[in-house]
Amino acid sequence: MSDKSAETMEDVLAEIMTMLRDYGDVLRRIDGRLNTMDASMELIRQNQATINKRESAMEQQFNERQNRMEEFLQSLSRRVSALETDLTPIPQPFTGD
Repeated sequence: MSDKSAETMEDVLAEIMTMLRDYGDVLRRIDGRLNTMDASMELIRQNQATINKRESAMEQQFNERQNRMEEFLQSLSRRVSALETDLTPIPQPFTGD
């Protein structure tokens, strides 16, 4: 009977080793997926930083263009006012003639 219990004990130990190997494989896969997620998160962070820089640069360009446009419109307004002043006749006083 001790031979049977020894075989049973060896079978149990072999089964435990198989389970431990399977759990190890599962844990390695999980670790690999976590590493992939970490790499993806870092890539996302880098992309977000790039997007933020581009957004800031675009806002600055927009503000510069808007300022130049406002200056142009003010200059144009002054020119139109000057032309209107030159083209508008000065009213002559009514003398009743």
